[in-house]
Amino acid sequence: MTASAKIIHESVIYHDPHHFCGWPSLCRRRNGELIALFSGDRHYHVCPFGKTVIIRSNDEGASWSQPEIINHTPFDDRDPGLIETPEGALLLFFFSSIAFAERFANIKPWLEASERQRWQAIINRITPAQKARYLGSFVRRSEDGGRSWGALIPIPLSAPHGGTVCDDGVIRYLGKGVVSGEAVIACCESSDDGRSWQLTGTVANRHAIEGINLDEPHLLQLNDGSLLGMMRSNSREEQRMVLYQSHSSDNGHHW
Repeated sequence: MTASAKIIHESVIYHDPHHFCGWPSLCRRRNGELIALFSGDRHYHVCPFGKTVIIRSNDEGASWSQPEIINHTPFDDRDPGLIETPEGALLLFFFSSIAFAERFANIKPWLEASERQRWQAIINRITPAQKARYLGSFVRRSEDGGRSWGALIPIPLSAPHGGTVCDDGVIRYLGKGVVSGEAVIACCESSDDGRSWQLTGTVANRHAIEGINLDEPHLLQLNDGSLLGMMRSNSREEQRMVLYQSHSSDNGHHW
């Protein structure tokens, strides 16, 4: 925070002394309701227990509801984002991961014996059928304000915070993924209110800049109708911990 920045109001809206929560995002609905969401019930940055949790406020954030778990696959549910669509539906973005299984050998020394056994039991239950159904990047739609949620809809990319509703009613989403075997930052879109998704254009190879991975992208639409994409530099060198940006003037087909 810069010296000139000023906090107008600060309050704790959720606290769990026994668990870690991460990747928060906020959605303001057209009816004024605020919905905050995050990956909750976690034990560590990487673990098998992540779930999508939401809390709601109808008084501009002065008070908040009890947390609701709205997403709980067999894997680690991460990076949730939420938007309200042109049709008035809620659209939840997230991805699931089994990195906890791949990194278990390195993480195991940190764990108490009972927790180590819980992790191992979960890892042992992972099946090819579960991977085919639950592993990847998804959206889910709710047409009743988040009281119920539809089936998992696969999406080719992943990123925190969800998509962006553009002036033409199309929902566009900047994320990371693998396209034709290449790890990229790319753009996809939905013209049917989030029910299906198509890749439109590639921004960059994620490893195009030596020593840097491009991560956690997001886009917004500027006043002139063009798209601005921002990407985090995942570097261990302090001087290279910066943001990169890219523009598109043709709805995400070229950047």
